[in-house]
Amino acid sequence: GMLFIYTTDVTESFYMKNTLISLDIIFIAADLSIVSITRETTPLSLDLITASAPYRYVLEVRAGFAAAHGLNGGDRVTLNL
Repeated sequence: GMLFIYTTDVTESFYMKNTLISLDIIFIAADLSIVSITRETTPLSLDLITASAPYRYVLEVRAGFAAAHGLNGGDRVTLNL
C-alpha cells in the first residue's frame, strides 16, 4: 500500500485518474481511528473521493483489503513510523 502523511488535519479529496487498479482508501484521524473507508474505487475515475471528517493519514491498499481484514470506521490502527 501507500501511506500519505499530513502534518495537520486535512479534508482534501482524492481521485483515481492515473490508477489502473481498484483500491480501498482508508482515511485515518490523528488519534489513529479510522474516519472512513472508500472501498473498491473505480480505476481511472475522476470522481472525487472524500472522507466524512478531517484526517491526518490516508492508506491506499488493494481493493478488498479492508473487508478481508474486517476494517470499519471507528476502528483504531497502529502505525510504526
